Amino acid sequence: MEVQLEAGQLHRSAEALGADILALCRIAGTRAQVARRAELAAAGVDAVMLAELGLPTRDRLADLESRFDDDDDEVGSWMQAP
Repeated sequence: MEVQLEAGQLHRSAEALGADILALCRIAGTRAQVARRAELAAAGVDAVMLAELGLPTRDRLADLESRFDDDDDEVGSWMQAP
């Protein structure tokens, strides 16, 4: 794992920067869970079992990403692949 910060982000408080890093980690974890849910669905696991597993849906992921982007559009750009 690696975290790269743009120079312009260094003016922010450690609290704000840390909160955004944690939010990005949560989003990354949710992306992995959504991908696992899709793999299980493709393997034939039914919707009831997927719901029991508690894996998030794509809608949940979209909601997290949207809330993060709404909070700070500049930071949202960090989620883009280089």
